[in-house]
Amino acid sequence: MRYLNSIKKSFWSLAENASYPLLGLISTPLLLKFLGVDIFAQYIFVKTLVATGSLITITMGEAVTKEISVKLNSKDIKENIFNSIKSSISITTISIILISIIFFPICWKIFPILFFKIGDPETIHLILIFTIMLIYFEQLDGIFAGSLKGLNNFKVSAILELVSRVITLALCLYASYIYKDLFKILQILLFCNFLRFSIKGLILSRILGGFIICFGWNKQVILSLLNFGKWHWIQLIGGTLESNGNRLILASVLGPEALTIYSILNSLSQIIFLVPSATLYWIFPKASKLSTNDKYIPKGFYKKSIIANILISLPLGLFMVIAGKQIISLWIGLDFAVENYLFFILMSISWTILSLYVATHYLLLGFGKEKLIGLINIYGGILSVLVSYLGITLFGVYGIILGKFALIISLFKQVPTTRNLVRSDLYY
Repeated sequence: MRYLNSIKKSFWSLAENASYPLLGLISTPLLLKFLGVDIFAQYIFVKTLVATGSLITITMGEAVTKEISVKLNSKDIKENIFNSIKSSISITTISIILISIIFFPICWKIFPILFFKIGDPETIHLILIFTIMLIYFEQLDGIFAGSLKGLNNFKVSAILELVSRVITLALCLYASYIYKDLFKILQILLFCNFLRFSIKGLILSRILGGFIICFGWNKQVILSLLNFGKWHWIQLIGGTLESNGNRLILASVLGPEALTIYSILNSLSQIIFLVPSATLYWIFPKASKLSTNDKYIPKGFYKKSIIANILISLPLGLFMVIAGKQIISLWIGLDFAVENYLFFILMSISWTILSLYVATHYLLLGFGKEKLIGLINIYGGILSVLVSYLGITLFGVYGIILGKFALIISLFKQVPTTRNLVRSDLYY
């Protein structure tokens, strides 16, 4: 039964998190065809900016998952959960207001200069306006999704995510075909994201028996969320620097064509990392719950997590390397596949190695090592961006591979640290 529950959680977590890259694979050739290279590159630029929002907002999704998972064993469960969700909304809202005051005016001035190859100043300014709103809605959605996972409602979270993403994709494809206009698509994204987090919030309110889409100011809960959130935020900065920093460097240095090539091939090869990351997400709330009883990791739980990670990552990576050329040929076209297959192989190898760190990442995060994870990731992210920038200036788009391997070396610290926390005399 214990293994059956883990499998069910893995399935629903995979269904939720894999929906984004899979739908991206479906939509990419269609959007590229309907919009053309220049507008498609602008669309990717917007998505990159929204993803980079975690750099400057105190992302609460993972923090509220951990907070709720730990409090499932407490006496006043309902009150504690309400406080966690409402306080997360308050923290997120304040962080968005602060970045709007501090960073938005700076970006308004310098982005048209830095990214002149992406669009004219008016286009860049409109993109920034939509971006700040999309970031806020995404962060609120992350809080409600994280709350459902903390309550072990992986199925509900997954179904809501799948339905909302399919509807959003269908509307975006329709708008791109009819209007061929970036800002029509952005209006649809904004509206759909608003509906998505609102519906999740209302369903969560019904599950908990009270309205939760409001602010909360419990000092103790806010401090607890920030204590975890600050290190998780630093970790996300590192990850975002590596993933989205590369795109911004490409957009600035090489222009829309290189950004398009990288975005297409990265979206396919990244599946090697996203599948184990989504499938094994249940390790995090389970580890958080176990950490309330002991600071060490039970050996059985550790072995189960690591074996599952290897069994998912290695076959998927091998499949991508072998079948990648055929997939890209069917997906984008034979000429594109032939010209860029070597780059795709190198990307696939780097993502396969990175995917082997998923289990140790969740174990350390669940057992209170968020500070270590944060420091490792910020160091790795900064190193990766610096190496990527140097590599891109010397070798073009292939320089990104050097940055990814710099990140791989940096993250290896997770492996011996996790192993040192394992105790064979503990059970779960």
